[in-house]
Amino acid sequence: MHPTTPRKTGSRSHVAMGHTAPAASALRRNTSMTTTPSIQQSLSRSHGHSSGMRSSTSTPNMRDLMTHTKEERSSVSTFAVHASDVLRCLQRYNVFNDTFHIWHEGSFGTINGLRLGRLPSKPVEWAEINAALGQATLLLATVASRANLNFARHTPVARGSYSKMLTAPSKDKRKEYPLYSDGSFFQRQKFNQALVFFLECVDEAGVRAMREEPSLRFPYKIYKGKIGELAISVGGNDEQWTRALKYLLTHLKWLLAWIAKRIVRASSFL
Repeated sequence: MHPTTPRKTGSRSHVAMGHTAPAASALRRNTSMTTTPSIQQSLSRSHGHSSGMRSSTSTPNMRDLMTHTKEERSSVSTFAVHASDVLRCLQRYNVFNDTFHIWHEGSFGTINGLRLGRLPSKPVEWAEINAALGQATLLLATVASRANLNFARHTPVARGSYSKMLTAPSKDKRKEYPLYSDGSFFQRQKFNQALVFFLECVDEAGVRAMREEPSLRFPYKIYKGKIGELAISVGGNDEQWTRALKYLLTHLKWLLAWIAKRIVRASSFL
């Protein structure tokens, strides 16, 4: 028997497959080699276009942000200049002149519109006199507080129309003297003593002011219950008493000017 001869179709098919496989792989390599650069170029062009779009859109935003920042800095600088001007004006402003307005009305000295004193032709009510003394007491207490002044012997206590003077402690006790009156004889002694103590505190504050300001000179001398040679006590000549109280308010006005200048000088170092 002769061996069986392979079928030609099978041989041709095998040969064809053997020859076409390398050709197909070569074709794929050629195709990839030819198409890959074009795809890469397209991608690179697309990337360049998108990055260009991002840069073109981001640049105006940064420019707007810088412009806005400059405007804010300019606004802050303008506000700082305005605030500095306002501060300088406030430093020159004397608030004490408005808080304690000392003036005169004929023969009377006035503080915040309240008359201090009595005249036979113009008998001022004691309620108004007490209120005026309360304002004067508050003024003196404010000056002492601003100047860090502790009075040596007596202390003014501002309580409106019922203000008073306290003496220095003696055996853990302090005596009170009223800076108000109803005009009766029974209250006159303590009331006059309170006026003398008040005048001593005014003189003590004046000595402190002249020590700090050697050029400062008060117009009236205070000595032993008198100011400008006039007694501060009530009960004698009403005209002289009214004039003495007017001198007292003048002295207080000078103290206000001193303390205002002192505060302005202190604020200039801040």
